[in-house]
Amino acid sequence: GPTPSPDIHNTQSLRTNEWKLIFNKTTKKREFYNIKEDEEEKNNVAGNGLKEEENLWQEILDIEQEHKKINDRFKKQKTQ
Repeated sequence: GPTPSPDIHNTQSLRTNEWKLIFNKTTKKREFYNIKEDEEEKNNVAGNGLKEEENLWQEILDIEQEHKKINDRFKKQKTQ
């Protein structure tokens, strides 16, 4: 389908004062920008092995896992 999707949320992003990570769940692609030095987000440095990217990526995975737990709990409550 189209990206971003009009039907479901398929992008996730996290940022710090210096970095911004965007993940497109449909295409499985990441964008990673040093927003302190690249305010217009023209230089995508994703995949260059920067520890900051991996730290933010892990946070996205952790948040996704928490969302799944909440959604599973909600679905279970609705069926009871």
